[in-house]
Order: sequence, then C-alpha cells, then structure tokens
Amino acid sequence: MPDTNRTPLVSLAVGVVALAGVVGFAAGLPEGPASETEGGSSNEAAPTLPDELPSGLVAVDLGTAPAELAQQLGDVASVKTQQDSIVAGLDDLYGAASAMRIYFSEDPAALVQAVAVDEAAGPFLQTLPLDPATVGLARLPTEMVRRGEAVCSVTWGQEVPEGQPVDPTEVPQSVRCQQGGGGRTYDVLARGLDLDQTVAAVQDLAGSQDQ
Repeated sequence: MPDTNRTPLVSLAVGVVALAGVVGFAAGLPEGPASETEGGSSNEAAPTLPDELPSGLVAVDLGTAPAELAQQLGDVASVKTQQDSIVAGLDDLYGAASAMRIYFSEDPAALVQAVAVDEAAGPFLQTLPLDPATVGLARLPTEMVRRGEAVCSVTWGQEVPEGQPVDPTEVPQSVRCQQGGGGRTYDVLARGLDLDQTVAAVQDLAGSQDQ
C-alpha cells in the first residue's frame, strides 16, 4: 500500500513549483528545436546550475534540507531522478540542452526552482503589464516588473483598492524572474523570497555561468 503521508518531490514540485515553471516557460521561448542557424544557442557545453544561490539558497539534492522539508520531498535519489526527468523533458521540448534544480533556504524559509535552457530568451508573458489605476486599483494581484535585465512576474494573491496603502514589507506569494545571457535563458520561480531576492538569484545565474 502506498505511503499516503509522504509527499514526494514530483507532487510538491509539479503542484507548487515545477508545473508553473515548465508550462509557463513555454511562453518565453521560441517554438521548435534550437539550432545555430535558426537562432539557437552556440554554447558547446550543457548549462549547469550551482550548489548555492544568494539568500542562503542550497540545492535540495545535496541532502542538507531540514528534516521536515526532506520528509516532504523524499530521499535525495528520488529528488535527483525527478530533476533528471524534468531536464530530459525540457531537452526534448525545446531541442536544446537544459538544467533544473530545486533549492531551499531556512532564513527566510523559501523553496525555489531554477531552470536554464540553452536557447536565447524570448518575450516573457507570464502576465501582461497593466496600469492598476486604469481598473481602480493601487496594486494588481499579479504584476510585471523589470529589474535590470530581469523581467519578473510578482504574484500577490489579492488586489489593493485605489486609495489604500500598499505595504512595502509584504512578501509576495511567488516571484518568477527570467533573464537571458550568452544565448541562454535563466528562469527562477520562488516562494518565500521577495522581488529583490529573486532578482539576485536569476542575475547570479546569468552572470556566473560559463557562456
């Protein structure tokens, strides 16, 4: 009989992190297989993702996650197997080499998905930019912002009516940032991080990889 008390990575990642990243990722990349003559990346080596990212983020597959989180995610071998499966799916989907890793941090408590695809970034259409004042709001439940080279979708979960103050210390429900660099696309989806922390993670990836 299956253990119904344990939530493996595939359930957590697909339900909370990976599905939103993999499905939404398609909107930001060109269709069809990549090639040098059709706009694909000329990188010879497949992308890799580091063991650590800013804000104390550590790759889950290193096996150092807190006991409660480790119990939810399953053993390290299962984590690696499922990450490899997602990478194989991305490689097939885009005809380009990719990498994917799940990260965690304890302070702040956060779970983060990072993806790299050996394909130049296209338009990032996670949502559409709309001036909230046009619909009588001070803040939309989801908004698009740019920070340097990163374009991000910030999900707050609820709107703020016009005339009411917007709490600058509020942490979004999720932040997803995409940035291109060296013919690759880097995508970070974070829960538990604010906008600046998520931007720092995607900028670190785009700036730290061997292009």
